[in-house]
Amino acid sequence: MKLRMAKHWKFFSLTLSWSWILWGICIVFGFSISNGIGMICYILGAVAPSSVGIILARLEKDRNYWDSFFRRLIDFKRIQSRWYLIIFGLIPAVIVGSVLTNYLVSGNIPSFTVLGNYLKSPVSLVGFALATLIGGPLFEELGWRGYGLDQLRERYNLIWSGLIVTFFWVIWHLPLFMVAGTLQSALLDESFISFLSYNVEIFSYGILVVWIYNNNSKSILSAILFHFSINFFAGITSLPTGVKHFETIIQLIIAISILIYWKNSDSTTIN
Repeated sequence: MKLRMAKHWKFFSLTLSWSWILWGICIVFGFSISNGIGMICYILGAVAPSSVGIILARLEKDRNYWDSFFRRLIDFKRIQSRWYLIIFGLIPAVIVGSVLTNYLVSGNIPSFTVLGNYLKSPVSLVGFALATLIGGPLFEELGWRGYGLDQLRERYNLIWSGLIVTFFWVIWHLPLFMVAGTLQSALLDESFISFLSYNVEIFSYGILVVWIYNNNSKSILSAILFHFSINFFAGITSLPTGVKHFETIIQLIIAISILIYWKNSDSTTIN
């Protein structure tokens, strides 16, 4: 009797294997992402989630699934107008909240030097925005939320699906803490608290992305845009460590609130 792996487990196993093997090469041979080979392995590993998602979606026996997958990627109309305010406004609001909290505690306000430099050179800001859109959201969201979460919802309710896909999203990043030159390795070098804060932050973001995806008719585009918002505002504000920790706490509170709402709600189906 031939056993068939569930589609979501196939997605997770292929994605982790693809990425971790390539990032493992960097770890074993000590390649930094500033090195040619290291950068190639880093990028090829980073594209795994969306690449696996696209491949598995295309191989679906139901041809209508691929058509639906593609429409969920490009259709702006699937995103309700008010949700654009959340997609592009939630992260800035959290950043403002973390800055104010830090000011109340320490009396300090960040200098926002990076933001100032970008504002002096709008062209560089456009370049950063394009790199941010490609480097995280497009490399990942067609897989994690577009395919992985979609398949989980065939078997589990919203809260379990959200927790499972977010768990794998968190652990997917772990090898990067041992790859020289990455943001993750810099955080690990900084302190264990920064390492822990980053992982809590990724968990919180994962729940938020699922929340947005769920409320916009399984729009992959909504997940891409929110992921872009996360990375873009993090990059241009470049908050100091203390403020980042407050930001993580606020994000975690929001994520837990969403989980509690899901638990207490009967609305556990995709809209």
